[in-house]
Amino acid sequence: MNWMSLFFISLNLLFGFLMFIPLNKNGRHLQLNRIYLLFFPLLAIALGLLQHFGEGNPIIPFTIELPLIEITSSEVAQTSTNPINWLLWTYIVGVAVSLAHFAWSLYNIRHPKDAQLLHTLGRQRIYLITSRTNSFSHFNAIYISEYQLDNAEFIVEHELAHSRQKHSIDLIVIRLMRSLLWFHPIMYIWESKMKENHEYLADRACVNHTTDITLYSYALLSTHLGVSIPDLANGFNRQSLLQKRIIQLKTQNTFNMKKVILIPAMLTGVVLLMSVQLKTQHQPSADTSVPSIQQKVDDETKPEFTGGMSALIEYMQANINYPKELADKNLEAKVFVKFIVTKTGEIKDAKVTRGSEHEAFNTEAIRVVSSMPNWTPGMKDGKAVSAEMTLPIQFALAK
Repeated sequence: MNWMSLFFISLNLLFGFLMFIPLNKNGRHLQLNRIYLLFFPLLAIALGLLQHFGEGNPIIPFTIELPLIEITSSEVAQTSTNPINWLLWTYIVGVAVSLAHFAWSLYNIRHPKDAQLLHTLGRQRIYLITSRTNSFSHFNAIYISEYQLDNAEFIVEHELAHSRQKHSIDLIVIRLMRSLLWFHPIMYIWESKMKENHEYLADRACVNHTTDITLYSYALLSTHLGVSIPDLANGFNRQSLLQKRIIQLKTQNTFNMKKVILIPAMLTGVVLLMSVQLKTQHQPSADTSVPSIQQKVDDETKPEFTGGMSALIEYMQANINYPKELADKNLEAKVFVKFIVTKTGEIKDAKVTRGSEHEAFNTEAIRVVSSMPNWTPGMKDGKAVSAEMTLPIQFALAK
């Protein structure tokens, strides 16, 4: 996944959230909302990955052999000078921290302190906990706080609804997606809306099982202690949802064709947005400068290393490490490396087509070619295309 894919995923998520606002206006289609909140982020990520991997096996309109680059043992350092990609590492560290927090939260929610099994109801297990002042559930485990036993009947019914409707699966999926897109504020809002919809669904299930709405509303008020609920758990007394949930209890689950029509309209919008993204990506650069090694023949423009051939030679000389053990033995070699410059300028599939019997030369050539920064992609008929390149590298001893 590259930065362009992440940008497209972020754009799709923003579009999807804006489209969710009218869908959720009256809060009547809770099951439809649940499906949308769970699957639209997956669709947005899938479209972003499709954009990244959509090239498949690249169509290569021309194959180019670059001039020989000679590397001598005296010109290169014995240690790598590749610059650190701080942006990439920041993203990776963010994902790692998010996943670590997710794992820690999952462990805590599955192993609460002082949990005592009270009752087993089918596959659901009901526990009493003394270490928390709030009740919650996670998958088939329901934890009732000893401070809320006065309303245990309502709380158990509510948490059983969460368990039977498997809301915890939604929370696990959205948290994994949030870890991948930890930098995007929409993901945090999306998760909040999902939890809110879960509470509405559980409340409605309780009311549908002949629970008196007035008594149930009083139970919500009496358990409103203003305490926090674990991130990956469903909770009976979430503070910010209290007023909305009481209002939602009186909302009828009526059928509204307008809201149903919004679904194909939103999917059509996503497809159109994706088409615009791909079309924009394939637009040729407006740069009118004359390249140094690019040659235009019959509306075809060859790929170019940023800065031209001289910059490519400087890059290779600065980053290739002449294998010290082979230099000490006065060994030389010429290695031909074939690679693909994709239509986004990335370097892929580097491999040695003709190399040395000494594998260290081949390995070093592959390493430095694979780590090259993005090139300016080739153009054909006004569109960016992939191209196959062959780069000969001469490992020579200083004379």
